[in-house]
Amino acid sequence: MLETGRQAEATVDKMITLAQSKVRMYARNLAMGGFKDLFLALYRLIRENASQPVQVLTAGGVISINPSQLPDRRHVRVNVALTSQEKAKRAAALLQLAQFKQLIDPQGQFTQPQNTAYMLYEMTEALGFPNFHDFNLPIEMYQPPQPGIVDQLQVQKLQSDIEHTQAQAKSLVQDAHSKAERQVMDGQIAA
Repeated sequence: MLETGRQAEATVDKMITLAQSKVRMYARNLAMGGFKDLFLALYRLIRENASQPVQVLTAGGVISINPSQLPDRRHVRVNVALTSQEKAKRAAALLQLAQFKQLIDPQGQFTQPQNTAYMLYEMTEALGFPNFHDFNLPIEMYQPPQPGIVDQLQVQKLQSDIEHTQAQAKSLVQDAHSKAERQVMDGQIAA
């Protein structure tokens, strides 16, 4: 009897999962089929036809945006998360990915700054914050770290050491060449 109850519970769970998958598919199809195009059309209309600045609330306060200066957007990404648990699950997965990346590649040798920026964008969005740029610097504004004074001095010292070594090597080559010429001359005089 106990086993039958577990089987029934597993069957119900499976049916709920299938139903959620079906609803998710419908939501994605609806979003991709109509809302995406509708949003892009509205965005284009506002961008092309709005004549007055719009007040927008951001983390930095209220700012005025001129719609004609908005960037041209041709692509929209659709994310379907029906429940808050799905968003939390995605955020946890992204956090694990970030920790794994830090463990495997602590110096960032295998990733570009835009890869890290994209991961931050995804994590910000998955955590439920709709505006990535309120929390992070846009990748276009990212400047790689400049070498400090100590680094510059070390580079200058290395350059002077290289020049000194090259001068010594050139002098040794010239001395050897001169010595070889003298030996040839001495051999010709002796002959």
